Amino acid sequence: MGASGPTSGGRALRFLAALLALAGPAAAQLTADFMASPTAGDNPLTVQFTDTTTGAPPPLSWLWDFGDGSGSSQQHPVHIYETPGSYTVSLFVVTLPLATDTEVKPDFIVVDVAPIVPDFTADPTAGTVALTVDFTDTSTSGVPTTAWTWDFGDGAASTEQHPSHTYTAAGTYDVSLTVSTATQLPETVSKPGLITVAAADPQPDFTAAPTQGFFSLAVDFTDMTTGGTATAWHWDFGDGTTGAGPTPEHVYTQRGTYTVTLTTSLGEQQGSITRPNAVAVAGVKWLEVARILASDGAALDLFGTTAVDEPYLLVGARLADDGDGETYVFDIRDPLAPVELGKLVPESPTSGFGSLVAIHGTTAVVRTSFGPAFVFDVTTREQLAELDVPSTFFPSLATDGARVLVGATSGCRLYDVATGALISTLDTDSSGFSFGSSVVLAGDIAYVGEPIAGDKGTVFVFDISDPADPLLVTQFAPAGVTSGDQFGTDLALDGDLLLAGSHRDDVDGEDAGSAFLFDVSDPSQPVELSRLTAGKTGGRFLGRNVDLRGPVALAGSANAPFLFDIADPLHPIPLAKPVASDGGGLSFGTPLDGLWSVLTDTHLFAGRLDDGELGINAGAVLVYEIVPRPWLEMSQGLAGTQGFSRLEGSGTLAPGSAFTLALADAAPLAPTVLFIGLSITAARFKGGVLVPSPDVRIDGATDGDGDLSLAGTVPVGIPSESSFFLQQWIVDPAGPQGMAASNALKATTP
Repeated sequence: MGASGPTSGGRALRFLAALLALAGPAAAQLTADFMASPTAGDNPLTVQFTDTTTGAPPPLSWLWDFGDGSGSSQQHPVHIYETPGSYTVSLFVVTLPLATDTEVKPDFIVVDVAPIVPDFTADPTAGTVALTVDFTDTSTSGVPTTAWTWDFGDGAASTEQHPSHTYTAAGTYDVSLTVSTATQLPETVSKPGLITVAAADPQPDFTAAPTQGFFSLAVDFTDMTTGGTATAWHWDFGDGTTGAGPTPEHVYTQRGTYTVTLTTSLGEQQGSITRPNAVAVAGVKWLEVARILASDGAALDLFGTTAVDEPYLLVGARLADDGDGETYVFDIRDPLAPVELGKLVPESPTSGFGSLVAIHGTTAVVRTSFGPAFVFDVTTREQLAELDVPSTFFPSLATDGARVLVGATSGCRLYDVATGALISTLDTDSSGFSFGSSVVLAGDIAYVGEPIAGDKGTVFVFDISDPADPLLVTQFAPAGVTSGDQFGTDLALDGDLLLAGSHRDDVDGEDAGSAFLFDVSDPSQPVELSRLTAGKTGGRFLGRNVDLRGPVALAGSANAPFLFDIADPLHPIPLAKPVASDGGGLSFGTPLDGLWSVLTDTHLFAGRLDDGELGINAGAVLVYEIVPRPWLEMSQGLAGTQGFSRLEGSGTLAPGSAFTLALADAAPLAPTVLFIGLSITAARFKGGVLVPSPDVRIDGATDGDGDLSLAGTVPVGIPSESSFFLQQWIVDPAGPQGMAASNALKATTP
């Protein structure tokens, strides 16, 4: 009968029929039959089978064999033929009293191979350059698809089943897919205009070089716009000027940090980018104006450890006097010609005296290499007290004139200047051997650095309002320090700004070093403002010595003091590195050798321990003048009827450029004389500066408000770094001998 693959239920039914046959002859007539719809079609073919068996009583059970290895015991089953071919179908039925019958229909179901129907989807179908589209094959066929060929319409193709493609040019694109199987010919579907790509808005970008330096600073800008080729450019340089073109050069003539905006156009499409703080222009330069030597300096003295509180400069020479050491006191009211006032010498000579020095007002403190510290009155050079300081590997020293704070690993000691008595000891439960390597006194607050604490370094803040019970307020370190950076190596405070060195920081190379600037207006919650670095050079140990004064920060290193403009403390600007007039460096030795460079409002005093002018390693201190370019105020002047008159200059002083001198707050309707001198020195009087040997005299008169404005043009060909002095004298009965004088200015060409 041709049935194949009966089910387990079918076997049970046949077994039951055999048992019933043993019981006796059939009790009724039964004729098996069935029909199907459809009986032919493409795979996969779904066929509905219907039992049409006749006889009485009706069938009790059904056994179908669909001819493809599967069957059913339902009366009217549905079956799906997956594979093409011809199939013989049989139906075996059983009823009671016992009756059975079988119907077999050879090649009853004919299944053909379904044709290939290619199709696909795309997502998205519209957008702007560069548009990435995901294509998905949704083709159907009677046998598995084995090959795909995509044509994306822009010259690109793919043989993946589900590819992604990026359209890089605007346009409308036809997409086609060709699919094939192992037994069927390829079929293709095309979808005209399926993908629409619009021109993208330009994505502006630019580079600038250099991005920092002194004014006048020439910066080259380069358009880096993507999304197409720009056809127009508009630059806003952030200083009130604009430019055009893809590669403009712009010269910044004033100090500041500038935000730059570039707007580019591609036909009717526009895009814009604004980059805050894109260019930083410094207004400070460092010019060597003097070199300080010890009057009796000799080889190997190592003269050059410095501390300053105007008008006094202390300079230690720890190996002078056969190794006992000496400390010199200089009057620096005229930094161009410092005057040596004498020496500080302890009553009991001690080795290394002058290894570390500190000063506040007329109180000077000098420490030996590992032993005691001594307090002096700098005006008389008399010793006031000897402080019994424990030996420590990391020396540090600070004084506010009434107290002395000395760093020590066993706890920092706070002493009374007048008596030399120990007031209190600052310590923590976790203090290590580097505790106290740097200290700062600020009223009732003391800052103590411990650069090896926690493997990274930290700074402790103490409240010392009750000396008998100093209170640890907090400790802090910046987020950017890592293992071995030694944050807290040295500390400096100016107002609400604290600078902390981290001389083993690897941010710019191994042991390149850095320094961190903090706002400590609330000492219990220091706020990190910025990080000072000096470029990608390892082994500098930047931050071994730090100082702050006004808009300038100093971060000393193993071979030079590095200087930063911090007028905007969030965006420090590296300044020119001071270089000695003989071309050498300024600070030498190992990074633990000492603190050598200090700042005043107008000058840098840089210790140079290995200076050889008086013999090998005799030492010197080089003096550098801070020159705000191009105008530097040098004095207050002489008061008259209106008080002190003000002379201000503006302009770059570049050859051929315009400049303006403005006098204000002078006597009204008064004759004036502007004196201009080219001398490199200035005679001092009553705390001011008189223009020396004037070379040019310009007469004028103030208006009714006591103001006067003079405009001029800088001569072409004037040498760079040329300096000249200006001062206005005004006829004023209340002034000295019937005259008054404005402040004096020093102007320097770029």
